[in-house]
Amino acid sequence: MNRPQIKPAISWVFNSRNAETQEKLLIDHPVYLAECASTKMISNNTLEVSFYISSDQGFDFNAGQYLALYFPKAEAAISQASKNNTPALYELPCFDNSTLLRRSYSIVSSPQEFDKTGKVSIAISLIDGGCGSTFFKTIKPGDLVFALGPFGNLNLDLSIRFERIFLLGTGTGIAPYLSMQEEIKGLWDKSVDIVAGFRSKTQAIYLDQLSSLNQYDHVTTEICFSREKLPTYHYGYIQHLLPLLMLNPKKDCFYLCGNPRMIDAVKNQLINEGFCLNKNLFEESYTFSGHLDDDYPFSISHLL
Repeated sequence: MNRPQIKPAISWVFNSRNAETQEKLLIDHPVYLAECASTKMISNNTLEVSFYISSDQGFDFNAGQYLALYFPKAEAAISQASKNNTPALYELPCFDNSTLLRRSYSIVSSPQEFDKTGKVSIAISLIDGGCGSTFFKTIKPGDLVFALGPFGNLNLDLSIRFERIFLLGTGTGIAPYLSMQEEIKGLWDKSVDIVAGFRSKTQAIYLDQLSSLNQYDHVTTEICFSREKLPTYHYGYIQHLLPLLMLNPKKDCFYLCGNPRMIDAVKNQLINEGFCLNKNLFEESYTFSGHLDDDYPFSISHLL
């Protein structure tokens, strides 16, 4: 299909109730129109959605960042489409922020993939009755949403001074590390350990991609299932592995992304081991559609 010409910085999507705040938001982070390219289920409760974002809009991102997506309630989109006899979200610019919902999702694809394909992919944990889940389960190729961002500072620096880098994530919290694959490959003079946690194998995502990183001598991946015992996999929570890591705050760097309870548990253990909050521990939170609740805070931490 021919993709529609879409323009950046759509300021008129917002109504005037918070005009000053919204104007500043648009200056700092332009709004882009993103067209759904494809959707696929990648586990029994996780949906991957890919979007085209035209290069003409000037969109770019760093590996590890996330997007805030604005979309109407599913029933509003369907009603508008029926009224105008158009595909479900083709009339998206008719909506303002009194009818738009916002959810934030980490980017799974790498900047290199985006340069080649013009597509950005996200992974969404589906929740029964969740507004974001309800909407994205009905989205189809050609539908449009607004994308604001990118946001976040969960980035790998190739000049990082630490000898060991630990990338810990639960559920869709592993998405930033998949986006960082090129950076991970480039850290050949470091030791990089990726630890991914899921409830069970049926809920696990991107196992093949994680496993493929083991081909690099400096990379190790470990998978934990908290509710299922299986050969070759760890049983329990990610934080249970920390005592085995021989932690050294002078040599180690931790990245954490995922369930806030995991973030808190690991953070507390690391503080007890000498990692210092606001000195070598940095955290930012945003809302996502995840296993707990549509508005549960999704935490990202970067420990240096």
